[in-house]
Amino acid sequence: MMSSIQPTVNLYKGDKIKGVWNHRQYRIERLLGEGARGSTYLASMNQDFVALKISKDPAVITAESNVLRKFKKAQGVKLGPSLLDVDDSYIINGVKYSFYVMEYVQGKTLSESLMNMGLDQLGRAMSELLKALNHLHLLGFVFGDLKPENIIIEKQTNQVRLVDVGGVTKVGRAIREYTSYYDRGYWRLGSRKADANYDLFSLAVCMIQADPNNRLKRASKDRDLLKLLSQCQTIFPYHSIIKKALLGKYSNALSMKHEIDYIRKRIVDSPVTRQYSRTKKVEIDRAEVISITTIVGLHLSILYLIM
Repeated sequence: MMSSIQPTVNLYKGDKIKGVWNHRQYRIERLLGEGARGSTYLASMNQDFVALKISKDPAVITAESNVLRKFKKAQGVKLGPSLLDVDDSYIINGVKYSFYVMEYVQGKTLSESLMNMGLDQLGRAMSELLKALNHLHLLGFVFGDLKPENIIIEKQTNQVRLVDVGGVTKVGRAIREYTSYYDRGYWRLGSRKADANYDLFSLAVCMIQADPNNRLKRASKDRDLLKLLSQCQTIFPYHSIIKKALLGKYSNALSMKHEIDYIRKRIVDSPVTRQYSRTKKVEIDRAEVISITTIVGLHLSILYLIM
């Protein structure tokens, strides 16, 4: 259930926050984002940049910091930012607010990068995300508010990272924080009960967003995502995968990842799509891509039959 407390905390560049218990001091640099559960700021401490989440509702800080602690259990996979500090601070007329500090993941959001991605880059990013989501699901959680704005392509490593854990929900419970366009309940394609397919649905909508001709806002009037998908020819090689994810046909995130990897290997490396990846101005011969996709579909069917 959402808190009735208005969680936004307005801070400004140069404001200083000192922890009551750990005595660490942070200088506010700028706002990174704010939502229904609090505000996140870029802050500095000893010349290092960090992300600081603060809320008027202490339960939000407790819940989200606990999620980040659980993320550490996924060995070898960075599911989200590393948790650095949890504390309280007396600010704004001596009122005490709870906050936590996490790693600042520097880079571009997926929303800033989607339109410039070739088919290979899109497939690679989705494959990485699905690997991370699979680990999260194995821990018993669903990311929930999965959207391009909550996905960062890290500047130093070029790897895909999940940020903003406000929507992370234990499997079986109701999703408490979501964004309409990425919510299967909004499109009448499923419930808001937390399960692996809820995240895979959101990921499929992210892939639709990679098509520069998508009309997501217009499609929302009719609530017809499948019709919209049929019009997104730029991402045609991934259509069958996206459709399965929208309809909840995958057993887990790894199943979707394997199919994306297979498509990348058989289609994205073909001369047609290599040419597309080099220049976004080249038109894909749809008939040729259909032919290749049909062959790949047959290979996948045979693969499932013999497994």
